[in-house]
Amino acid sequence: MLGVLGGVMSGRYKSLLIASGISIAMFSSSIFADLVVIMNQKNSDIVLERSDISKIFLGKKKKFPNNQLAMPIDLMDAEVKNNFYFNISNKSESQLKSYWARMIFTGKQSPPDIIDNANDVIDLVSNNPNVIGYVEQDDLNKYIQATGGGDNDKVYVVYTVAE
Repeated sequence: MLGVLGGVMSGRYKSLLIASGISIAMFSSSIFADLVVIMNQKNSDIVLERSDISKIFLGKKKKFPNNQLAMPIDLMDAEVKNNFYFNISNKSESQLKSYWARMIFTGKQSPPDIIDNANDVIDLVSNNPNVIGYVEQDDLNKYIQATGGGDNDKVYVVYTVAE
């Protein structure tokens, strides 16, 4: 301890500090990854603003501007989901839980279905023009590379979530 206070850091503390920095960097990169809201290419004429997306995912708006039913889906990944809702609707994780508890209790709404992973979200969106979802941009890029771009013509990015 005296070494740290005296300005000379022992090896143990250096290792701890370096490990902490690496953990913070990895945690930060996953939180601040670019998120994109995706829709089926059949709806490529639809323009959605941040407020429209928020209303759709919070169940306040049931249809796209073309009067087609909107079916939002959530990712199971809590970090990505919390980042999405905070940036789209300014709701923290606890605020979101409270909101859905009220909506469910009053019988007004139920939250979007939860999907296990980004690939499944992309598959659902590419096969159903009513589905709207969000994924990390990197996951969309990896999916496109893995499928040879085959399903890329079925999905388009309707909105990029700004950090």
